Amino acid sequence: MAGSAAPNAQTDAMAEVIDWKAVGPAFHQFWTSTYAHEVANTTRLTGRFRNYGQFSRFLAMAASAVVTGLAGFEGSLIRAATAVAGGIAVVATGSAALFRTDQRLAANRRTQQALLSEGWKFVSGADGYEGGPTPANATKFITTVELLLSTYIDTYVRTIDEPTPAG
Repeated sequence: MAGSAAPNAQTDAMAEVIDWKAVGPAFHQFWTSTYAHEVANTTRLTGRFRNYGQFSRFLAMAASAVVTGLAGFEGSLIRAATAVAGGIAVVATGSAALFRTDQRLAANRRTQQALLSEGWKFVSGADGYEGGPTPANATKFITTVELLLSTYIDTYVRTIDEPTPAG
């Protein structure tokens, strides 16, 4: 299964079964500079946005709990603390939406899993890669990975970096 081991360990395991002489140095260069790099990059970004989203939601929840807890008390210091906690809750809630952490997490995770799945198909000779890592299959693999990365970039630009203004 693609998600059962660390992605870098998976790309390393895949690389061990590839006969690099058979597929050629250009494919080896593509594997290390593009494929394995993009798997590692999407893994890193997935973790970053998951952590940021979880932290901001926890902070918003904790600040909301403080606001609720202080609501029954009176005094200028209590009002100030309530206002500060309320402000933190609003900013923490809004920042996850503003920076689109959920969409970024989903786009990176989807691409990471698609890349890993394609790599495992290639090395195992499954789903259109009959014969495993051959020069012809290497060409098909490069084309498919480039399409996955192009789709990833298109999704990022279309839905995250340049969203349609609310109308």
